[in-house]
Amino acid sequence: FYDPSPEKTNIAREIAPFPCLEELCLFGAHPFTDDTVFRNNEKTLGRITMDMDNVGARVINQYKTFADHRYKNLKRVKIILAAGRRSDSLPYDGLAKAAVAVASCSQSLTLDSSMLAVSKNVAQDICNTNCSQQLHSLDITGTRFTLPEMLSLLKRLPALRKLYCEPDGLGTTKNKSYKGSKDQHLAKAVAEVEIQNKCLRYWKIDSIKSHAVSTVATMVILVALSCPMFQYADVPKRIVPIYNAFILKAIAEEPPLASHAERLKSLVIQDDE
Repeated sequence: FYDPSPEKTNIAREIAPFPCLEELCLFGAHPFTDDTVFRNNEKTLGRITMDMDNVGARVINQYKTFADHRYKNLKRVKIILAAGRRSDSLPYDGLAKAAVAVASCSQSLTLDSSMLAVSKNVAQDICNTNCSQQLHSLDITGTRFTLPEMLSLLKRLPALRKLYCEPDGLGTTKNKSYKGSKDQHLAKAVAEVEIQNKCLRYWKIDSIKSHAVSTVATMVILVALSCPMFQYADVPKRIVPIYNAFILKAIAEEPPLASHAERLKSLVIQDDE
């Protein structure tokens, strides 16, 4: 749907105009002020891409459209901001509640990068819903997490296989500090590693901004040790040589990594990847 007109049209409640809908794409202003597009297609709707404006968020929240996991066939959801709207023009509570509601029925969720102001909180809110047990892919490209924040997210999303987000440094937790020299603290961090997620295989890093490559490599090593199924971190091509060198140096020089050497060598990115 694309509705350039500010005027909205509603259809009588007893009418379900799209009972066999499999894919829904809503661009621009939400076309109805009620749940018209979502009526009686719980069994067929498998993919949703939608601009989340005030009207769309209100409809989802008011009509409890995605309550009780009724959309059991929903596989992929992408939520973006309506064209020309700024994230700070949308009330956070209503927007987040609607985004979490849609995500609660899906196996794959993408929050568009224009939602950076709220996407981190939305991702953390999702962890408190039942969908945390079924979410396989979470794309919040541009949203930044420290190592403790990321490990906490992975623990609370036990079915997650793919994660798209940015590193925000080693950070601190109440009991641990990862700040300072990466070489100095890596051994201690490795000794304290706990399994956080048994499904994660892939982490896409789009940008490292001001963070040192060694910080990114250290985070990847610790994520790999915390997630036994982890296979690959997709880092920006420009940092690959330095990233690979740090991974190999850490394996060779850090005794706690010796028992994990073969597995960690698989983190080295080959030229053809």
